[in-house]
Amino acid sequence: MKILKRLLPVLISLAVLLYVIYFTEPPSSWVEASTFQILSFFIPLLCFLTFLANIFIGYLPKSFILGLGGMLLIVLKSINALNIFLTAAVVLLTLVSFRFYQSSRLIREPRIPSLRLSKSFDRSKLKHLGARR
Repeated sequence: MKILKRLLPVLISLAVLLYVIYFTEPPSSWVEASTFQILSFFIPLLCFLTFLANIFIGYLPKSFILGLGGMLLIVLKSINALNIFLTAAVVLLTLVSFRFYQSSRLIREPRIPSLRLSKSFDRSKLKHLGARR
């Protein structure tokens, strides 16, 4: 069941991405592309890459960082601007961002001490606890 929870968003985002690729009319160049065409392709692509990385990592913010790095590499390749230096810079920046991002939870469990009595505690002392002298 746990793998299905992680696999379902990947399949849904892949289905949306394939739907956009199949039914959206592709522009002839970047200049002629409308904002809708650009966003309708890159948002499902980012979701797909993020959820795909989340299968292996299990922490969505770090998966989002890897998804952004992967999408940046794809964009640079699509405009024929990808070379060895840009590839190294993007991979290095992605890995440094991934490494230094803290895996903290937004809601922390409060550290409330337990009010249970230990087994070595003498229960006869409790009788005199509330009595006034």
